[in-house]
Amino acid sequence: MKVEVVTACASDTPHVDSLLSSCVFDCFKNRTNISYGSLIPDIIDQYGISRTLRHVTFVAPFLWPALDKIEVEGQVIYCLLMVPISDGEKAYLESNGIDALEALFDNAQIDIFDINRASVVS
Repeated sequence: MKVEVVTACASDTPHVDSLLSSCVFDCFKNRTNISYGSLIPDIIDQYGISRTLRHVTFVAPFLWPALDKIEVEGQVIYCLLMVPISDGEKAYLESNGIDALEALFDNAQIDIFDINRASVVS
């Protein structure tokens, strides 16, 4: 299965392109699984770009529903949205799964563009 990874952030957020590249590189180097609901721990720390978020998970690209599944030259490509998460959200994800975490995000109406947003889990 082919996967493309996208992200969203405020335009003045530094190093997000490098963070996204590091996730993909980690997939190849360490055989990290990039799939719906998967997690890459502590990857944000290496860039020092957030006071509140340290990890990333991957969800359907709800900002761009047309990117969910695309076909290019006869090949199906699935897109995932990289979402930075906090320590509490990481623990919640590990205990309850991605659907439950996404429900919390939806209920709290998180600002996905804010790399320093407050955690929805204490």
